[in-house]
Amino acid sequence: MGMFGNRLFYWMLPCLLFLGISLAPVPSLAGDEPEVYGGIEYFTWREFDEAGQILKESGPRYEIGFTNTHEFPNHMTLKPRVEFFGGDVDYNGQACDIFGNCVPASTDTYYFGLKGEMDLGGRLRVSESFILEPFGGLGIRGWSRKIKDSALAVGYTENWTTFYGRMGLRAEQNLSGRSKLFIEGGVKLPIRTSNYIDDSNVSYSSINLHPRNEPSFFAEVGAKLTVFSISAYYDSMRFKQSDVVYNYDPFSGLIIGYFQPKSESDMIGVRFGYLF
Repeated sequence: MGMFGNRLFYWMLPCLLFLGISLAPVPSLAGDEPEVYGGIEYFTWREFDEAGQILKESGPRYEIGFTNTHEFPNHMTLKPRVEFFGGDVDYNGQACDIFGNCVPASTDTYYFGLKGEMDLGGRLRVSESFILEPFGGLGIRGWSRKIKDSALAVGYTENWTTFYGRMGLRAEQNLSGRSKLFIEGGVKLPIRTSNYIDDSNVSYSSINLHPRNEPSFFAEVGAKLTVFSISAYYDSMRFKQSDVVYNYDPFSGLIIGYFQPKSESDMIGVRFGYLF
């Protein structure tokens, strides 16, 4: 299967658990709202050193996902989400040798990954047609970041995994029948992040970096019109610089330090869904 296959299986376990929970029949539920959706987003990834930005990746990515809102008789809610995403984006950064000498470089980066989230909330009926729902939950996002070869350097692959908590507020304004407007927003609180590199183009032995975590924000606003939905969303990730990991390089005879620079990601997109 290889390292990427093993990491993909590791990412999929909690996502499959979320999906199983969302599809399992639960007789005590007062209501369900399953939805499949697809979307497109403009993705940006930036890395920084003390002098400023050293790398930027940007371009469109695509997603397909499933979510379902279970409402219990006591108006508590359980909302799992499973999502696959990927795409090619532009890379504008640097090519560096083992001595830290860098020159500007441009190429493409391919992303593929998946996300699983589970939120627990409580619906508060403010009026006959307006609902507020505070919520909290957990999530995992895993992705492969493959930087392709350029004229100046050989590319390599990173495998990322981040676990995080979520908390926020949703609101719904019922219009008529199954039609409604909705909005949600909140903050993600990262728990643990790993950037695993097992590529001979980078190091003779594998590297496991742990960028330190920072809170980040998310929001979505849209409409559900009978059996169709449309929404616009914003999502983000923020990571501080990781600690330095040292590996011995038998080819140069040097001990080389590796670290993940301060990194930021922003995603702005639209989703189109179908409600069952």
